[in-house]
Amino acid sequence: MKKWLPDGKADGEENPESGEAAETEELFDYKKAVEAFMGKEEVVKKLLSSFTDKVAGQIKALKEAVKNQDFEVVSTEAHSIKGGAWNLQAKKLGDAAAELEQAGGEKLKAEAKRCLAELEKIFILFKKLISQY
Repeated sequence: MKKWLPDGKADGEENPESGEAAETEELFDYKKAVEAFMGKEEVVKKLLSSFTDKVAGQIKALKEAVKNQDFEVVSTEAHSIKGGAWNLQAKKLGDAAAELEQAGGEKLKAEAKRCLAELEKIFILFKKLISQY
């Protein structure tokens, strides 16, 4: 029966690779990104490069904005990262930016600091993952 099941595993058996693949896709789904840009891999690669450069600068601005409690800047920059990330199929990064945007909108400094730290962590993982493309 195992050979007819989609992942080659019987019910109840775990496939550790599928969990890792799902997590990687949540971080960045290259295949979907290429599909979203009509199969143009070079366009996706250029966008990834400019996006990561822009986000690096935005994270610096966010650190300063959180420190100074400039929640309008926090919300605006986080919103920008969220949109770009989701458009590029970087779900986890977009989700983290959405949480930061919400914290900024609600003027929650401690939550904004926590969300910014999470966003930075995910951004580092994202950059590492896309370096293979």
